Amino acid sequence: MSIIPTIQQRLFSCCRDALDQNDDRLSLLKTLLSLISEQERRYLIDVEDATHRAPLFYAIESGKSLIFLRQLLDFQVRITNRILLCAIRYGNLDILKLLNQYGADFKQTYYGISLLHECILLHKNDLISFLIEQGDIDPNTLDYDNQSPLLYAIFRTNIEAIFILLKHSCIDPCLISTRKQQLTSFHVACELGIDEVLPSMMKFISILNINNKNNLFMNATSLEKFSSLFDLFLSNGAKLHHLTKAYRRTRASYVTKIFT
Repeated sequence: MSIIPTIQQRLFSCCRDALDQNDDRLSLLKTLLSLISEQERRYLIDVEDATHRAPLFYAIESGKSLIFLRQLLDFQVRITNRILLCAIRYGNLDILKLLNQYGADFKQTYYGISLLHECILLHKNDLISFLIEQGDIDPNTLDYDNQSPLLYAIFRTNIEAIFILLKHSCIDPCLISTRKQQLTSFHVACELGIDEVLPSMMKFISILNINNKNNLFMNATSLEKFSSLFDLFLSNGAKLHHLTKAYRRTRASYVTKIFT
């Protein structure tokens, strides 16, 4: 048992350190794994250091090859939420596919944040469809603050992610709102003036929700950012008397046009 700490330290070093030009880390890993007995295997392969990082975490973070990662996964390593978060931050689609082959649960969250939210936060847009289609993550899942992935994408003006989520989402963008301010995804897109996504969002919004004055509240300052929104509302069934006074005041020329 006295050699366990030594193997453990060498395993961490092998997975954590960058690959030197003349250093075959894969061979070293195979050697270390061969020294681990059945009784010690799960402990040594899953143990975390003082920073709560396991060997697989370090292997992904340091950019080890898929073959290297597979060697660890073949030891039935536990795929925790920290490891999945690391794969989102430092990995790529191939790594997610590999983890999926070994039974990764992509629906795990980290402090109330889903992997889908993390993808959008980091603009890892190429991973979004995989997490929804293969990882079985609900595209309308909410974080600890009641924010949907779509709202995350809108707040960060991640246009590509918005269109991807609209393709997968089956929820009215007016129905999911933030907990504190009761702002919907559609509301925020309007306030930020992200004109290019509004027509696509309109396709998923019922006329009833378009005409909900709470969902269409906007202040005069934010409305100065764009010009075509009023016509877009009207073409999708919005009623003038349901819009707020601030909106009507700012768009006086449109109001006149509607009444003539």
